[in-house]
Amino acid sequence: MRVLNLLASASGAKSWLVTPGSARSSSIDEVLSEIGAELRSQYTIGYYPNHPVNDGKWHQVVVRAKNSSYEVRSRKEYYGGQPGR
Repeated sequence: MRVLNLLASASGAKSWLVTPGSARSSSIDEVLSEIGAELRSQYTIGYYPNHPVNDGKWHQVVVRAKNSSYEVRSRKEYYGGQPGR
């Protein structure tokens, strides 16, 4: 689960552990309810970088909300790769 959480976090996603009868997991109904709530409250943002778009480098992404009580999940970095490669 730790590896799955790390992979999910790096891409701005989230993972859930659903195992019947486990005190550390959620029920499938709870997970589906949370996913539905998150899908109804998602936003998409975009920006134009100051560097060339296809520079072949990795770039860090940091997204913060003015209100610290909001949880923000986003990808942590992106690759400015060459088109068609």
